[in-house]
Amino acid sequence: MQSIQTEVIQPLLLSMLKAFQSFAKNNGIRFLLCGGTTLGAVRHKGFIPWDDDIDLYIFQDGFDKLTEIANENPYLDEEKRYRILPPAKYPNVYPFFKIIDTKTIVYEKNLSRKYATGLWLDVFHLSYWADDIKLAKKQFRKQQFYKSMNKLMIGGNYRSTKYKLMEILAAPARLVLNMFGIDSEYCCKKILALDRYTSGEYMGNICWPESFEKEHYRSEWFSETVEVPFEDMLCPVPKDYDDILKNFYGDYMTPPPENKRVRHNPEAYYNE
Repeated sequence: MQSIQTEVIQPLLLSMLKAFQSFAKNNGIRFLLCGGTTLGAVRHKGFIPWDDDIDLYIFQDGFDKLTEIANENPYLDEEKRYRILPPAKYPNVYPFFKIIDTKTIVYEKNLSRKYATGLWLDVFHLSYWADDIKLAKKQFRKQQFYKSMNKLMIGGNYRSTKYKLMEILAAPARLVLNMFGIDSEYCCKKILALDRYTSGEYMGNICWPESFEKEHYRSEWFSETVEVPFEDMLCPVPKDYDDILKNFYGDYMTPPPENKRVRHNPEAYYNE
């Protein structure tokens, strides 16, 4: 297989985003840029120069619609290049949607190679936290527990000696847990079950948060949207993106020092 060079990844992801935007418009699915993709749009009018992924939010109605469509026909396009992977369904071992480019294959670091998919967009469900801060933090702690369990179940393709040594212990633990019906699908469904509120004062990425404080947002910040440039596109972001980005990044308009500019550096190939 021909490897995909780093400088080609962003154009491939941009093509996928354009396909998803057209698909979402045709199917009445609202989406927003989120995380580093919003930061890139606001600060760089496109990708963060050293970034190599795209993150999106969808609302509850979009989550339901995307689930329905994926069950009927899991492709965005007639050529069947871009495929919808629903949460917790093999080969997707995460509790959120992925849109993948089937003409590529990627082996993620610290993820067993048997779960390889194509280059992807991550599509997170924008959910409600419990209004009571203690209950919300309990949601987060449970999510972190099952996230750690999931990492154990899907681990592999380790590059560091530390993780390779840990796998000696993890492999037998994984086998025992499998005997009791505990696998990646089980962990992801437990995480999805934490999304139980249909309204509230606070929202965020409950299925895969980086931290509670960073992704505990006021719901009103998502009540209106605006379009901003992203490369040669216009894409929707929350109107109150400044509040959201400050909550997550602090002084977000100041780029980090070079030693903090982290790439995922995926092991990516053309699947042809």
